Amino acid sequence: MNIEEAEKLFLSNLRRNNYSSRTIEAYRFDLSKFREFINKNPQNDEILINNISPEIIKSWIDYLLENRNSYRTISRKIATIKSTFKYLMQENLLRENPCEHIKLPRLKKRLPVVLSQDEVRQIIDSINVQNNS
Repeated sequence: MNIEEAEKLFLSNLRRNNYSSRTIEAYRFDLSKFREFINKNPQNDEILINNISPEIIKSWIDYLLENRNSYRTISRKIATIKSTFKYLMQENLLRENPCEHIKLPRLKKRLPVVLSQDEVRQIIDSINVQNNS
């Protein structure tokens, strides 16, 4: 089975399981980019799904990094590929899962936006003014 056939099976499964159209479209987009990468590489002549190795996936991640994709975007794309291969394993369409030991990149934790002391005072003062009216 080639990657395009695997992609169609996986997306059909998502539809059967009532995933939203936006989710399915996001998966389709990520899978198409992975397929384009594989088909663009001259070494990967019409590669079969069972021939995709962890090295190919790692080289795709390197490619995404080189093309300035954010870690959040890369993480989403890897999650898509991992979900696809997990599905193929569950359906016994794959001998080994090449994503089994691929880890998602660590994402930076964003600090919460907090109010300054002046902003808090303004809010409290506005409540006091409203109560006095």
